[in-house]
Amino acid sequence: MGALQDSRASLLNHFSFCFDIVAQSSKSLLASSRLCSLTRPLLRPVKRLLAILLMLTALPASAEWRLLIVTAAEDTYYVDPATKTRGKKPRVTTLLNGRSRETRMSNKVVWEADCEKRRVRALSRIGYEKRYFQGKVLFHDKYPGDPVFPLPNSPTEKLFVYLCGFKP
Repeated sequence: MGALQDSRASLLNHFSFCFDIVAQSSKSLLASSRLCSLTRPLLRPVKRLLAILLMLTALPASAEWRLLIVTAAEDTYYVDPATKTRGKKPRVTTLLNGRSRETRMSNKVVWEADCEKRRVRALSRIGYEKRYFQGKVLFHDKYPGDPVFPLPNSPTEKLFVYLCGFKP
């Protein structure tokens, strides 16, 4: 048992020596790189693990937008499932890409549904110059509207069904 602990301690000392090489001059770097060649096969799995962890943490923090509806006028509505809440008044963040080829603006809207009263309302709305929240912010409405009854086959009806789980 003591020999196993001694070999582990020796290996750890060797690893720390290899990592200290970075702080040494380039002349001694060449000489000590031969010593580290023994540990390279042992470091490969560690390097792979570190690379995987780096890739996972470096993923963009973008939303996973899911298509909700495309209207007859070709407006596209997306929802961000990660922002969906539950309860009597569930909320979700939506992306609306406008149809106009001239403006091609987009809106980020936080919606709330009142499942008992069968109403939806926008809690906040931010308008962007271009589609997919690109370009400069054109406006920011902190109170964009009152609760409304979702009309049949409308984006607000689809949104109500998404949040409440039934038709109004």
